[in-house]
Amino acid sequence: MPAAVLHDVLSAAARRLRDAGLDAADAGADVEVLARHVLGWDRARLLVHRREDVPASFVEPFTALVDRRADRVPVAYLTGTREFYGLDFEVTPDVLIPRPETELAVEAALEALASPESSGRVVDVGTGSGCIAVAIAVTRRDATILAIDRSPAALAVAARNVRRHGVAGQGRQPSECLCSPPPHCCRHRGSRRPAGESIPRRRSATTCPSLPRPAVLNSHCRCGP
Repeated sequence: MPAAVLHDVLSAAARRLRDAGLDAADAGADVEVLARHVLGWDRARLLVHRREDVPASFVEPFTALVDRRADRVPVAYLTGTREFYGLDFEVTPDVLIPRPETELAVEAALEALASPESSGRVVDVGTGSGCIAVAIAVTRRDATILAIDRSPAALAVAARNVRRHGVAGQGRQPSECLCSPPPHCCRHRGSRRPAGESIPRRRSATTCPSLPRPAVLNSHCRCGP
């Protein structure tokens, strides 16, 4: 039996996803990402070798991923990574997948840090994968950042991303710049806390294992969607 051509395998996979209800453009993009993940290739190499025979070890794991994508498992959970602010982050089902619009929170924090009145300290509330905290830390090596989350499993992912990007030394005590991915907000006795306002220090919360001291939240301030 002749070997399958990569182009034909990818085209069949895209049809499988379209038949499962995915948009045609999304199906094509998802198939390419999954193929690159299995092969360990970049996009240029995939395009160059698209008309060649597929490696014998490719079809089975690739087909398994396509089947899971057809069941609506997000691509980022299938590959275990997601790009955010130009950086690659580990993601698992224990954390939310970073969204492009969340980069606005990074931009807002960097703008606040650039202010002459800034203390240079940041708290990332509900850090999840740690993408906001790490993106700020990579961009502003002089910033001091605390990433907090209620989930130990999420904090384990965040800690790995902190180490992945070499910013573990920037974790310290909170904070005058508050970051939380939209639509998160803080409510203090029923009213919204202004963006960038410091969090009064009272109640302890779990911190990222790579960051040495516990974060503190006001007992009247609830952070969440």
